[in-house]
Amino acid sequence: MKTKCFLGFLSVVIFLSGCASMQTATEVNSGRQAYITGNNEVANAYFVSAAQRDPNYIYGTALRQGIWSYVGRTEYAAGQVSPGERGA
Repeated sequence: MKTKCFLGFLSVVIFLSGCASMQTATEVNSGRQAYITGNNEVANAYFVSAAQRDPNYIYGTALRQGIWSYVGRTEYAAGQVSPGERGA
């Protein structure tokens, strides 16, 4: 009986973690679409939300991009940060 309960619990945990990573991927894709169309503030909101959910998220397979590179690009494009300001 304990084994069945544990396996049921493990299934729920795996399912929920899959939902969270799918939501992060959806936000990143929405952010990329907003960024491509020049809506940098909206794109940044998507990327920041995704970064908060999974700060180690990597997009792509051939050219792997970390979520923080998208946050930085959209902050700069939206005029929220000037060159060199973040590192200071």
